[in-house]
Amino acid sequence: MFKRQLISFYPGGSGHFLAQFLSHDWTKHRSDSGATFRLDSHVISELQSQSSQIYFVGGGRFTDHYNTADRDKVFEVLDHSNNQTIITHYLNISDFRKYTDDVWVRKIFPKTNIFGMIKNNQIKKHDLELIDYTSTNLSTRVDNIFSIMHELYNDIHKDKDLPDDLIINFGSLYDIDYLVDQHKYVHGYEPSNTKIDWAQQYISLQFDPIEDCDYTDIEQIIDYLQPADYFDVALVLYLYEKNNNTIDSGRLWSIDELPNTVNEAIEFFRSNAKKYNKF
Repeated sequence: MFKRQLISFYPGGSGHFLAQFLSHDWTKHRSDSGATFRLDSHVISELQSQSSQIYFVGGGRFTDHYNTADRDKVFEVLDHSNNQTIITHYLNISDFRKYTDDVWVRKIFPKTNIFGMIKNNQIKKHDLELIDYTSTNLSTRVDNIFSIMHELYNDIHKDKDLPDDLIINFGSLYDIDYLVDQHKYVHGYEPSNTKIDWAQQYISLQFDPIEDCDYTDIEQIIDYLQPADYFDVALVLYLYEKNNNTIDSGRLWSIDELPNTVNEAIEFFRSNAKKYNKF
């Protein structure tokens, strides 16, 4: 059993959800109306002022997730505060191994559902109005998301700090049995039925899992993803170019030509699938 927890996670990695599920003082910072699509839609400082249980260290997607100032702040909170749970986007989880006798130290990493995590990050950032797509056309949305997707995917695959005993798979966080097991391991008892119901409600509101694939044929990718929104359109393009090694090969078409509906955009990709310098 552990009285305290430290959770490291990528933006979009459901760290706030896990922290609230594990919190002793759960009723202080959950919504009385039940779970919502996102759990960190309020300002972080407001969360911290409402409850001393959860303390967030670091910034969002646009910060350096290996910033030693964030690491040192986590050290300070662990050494000198009474916060039950510390959550952070600082990703070198091995730096905190010395605390593991007394603190449940874990990093959420997408061994599975990698694009589900990236979509979680992007759609919820838009929902929070940190990214404003309301007045943009589809081509601008796809272009922006493609760039961010490429950056996050590469960052995830460059991450080598993945000790088996300190990693939680992002793809497991939507499995209520797995969550109950983690709660039992941390606290020594099962969560209440009310907390389980709340977690199941949150899980039901999330996106279906989106795994990586190695398809190189555009039709296979379209059939695999069944694109339904602007993120899916960007993902069709990203998977096609990633898997064919054409991201840096030069398109013989412009993203500005992309039609403004999902179905027309997918047809555009079909028509231009071989229009690259590589082919």
